[in-house]
Amino acid sequence: MKKLFRKLAILVVTLWANYTYKKVVEMADREHAVKHTMIYVASKNFHPDQLTTYDKWRFKAEKQVFGFHARLLTLQTLKNGCYYHTPDRVGNQAMSEHDKEVRRRFFIDERLRKAKLV
Repeated sequence: MKKLFRKLAILVVTLWANYTYKKVVEMADREHAVKHTMIYVASKNFHPDQLTTYDKWRFKAEKQVFGFHARLLTLQTLKNGCYYHTPDRVGNQAMSEHDKEVRRRFFIDERLRKAKLV
């Protein structure tokens, strides 16, 4: 019975993480279509369970609000550590399909580790 519950819990967490990830990626793509800038999908400051979208200006504004710890992050660390990013204004620097899949799986694995199921 315990193994069955564990498998069911893993399935539920995986489905929920995948659903959340896809919704935020869709939101980033819609925002990119309006603003025509590079949009990043990353965890919120001080709320690592929640995903949000950042553009360059919003990221800089949040760094000023959250102070010293956020100042350690640069735009390059955001780009390298984000779960997804859109191409820039002219369509360069787009993520490959392989990178998208790797980062999606990494997000799901993080959720499973946080739920202590892996």
